[in-house]
Amino acid sequence: STKSKVCLVALDYAGLSTDPIDIYDFVCQNQCVQYIAIDNLPSLAKVALFTKAEILDKPELLDAFDCR
Repeated sequence: STKSKVCLVALDYAGLSTDPIDIYDFVCQNQCVQYIAIDNLPSLAKVALFTKAEILDKPELLDAFDCR
């Protein structure tokens, strides 16, 4: 079987989770998740893209998810 590379996309940080530890654990446990994209185009005109390597190397990048 082939392993697909997945880019998980959410509208706003809170649309995925408000707990950075949950995001880190999810990425660690799911080998196919290679990217997380946060679409803030409607409100901030920005998209944040996190790679699996960045998340594993610098978990503090996920502090943006602690938004509530």
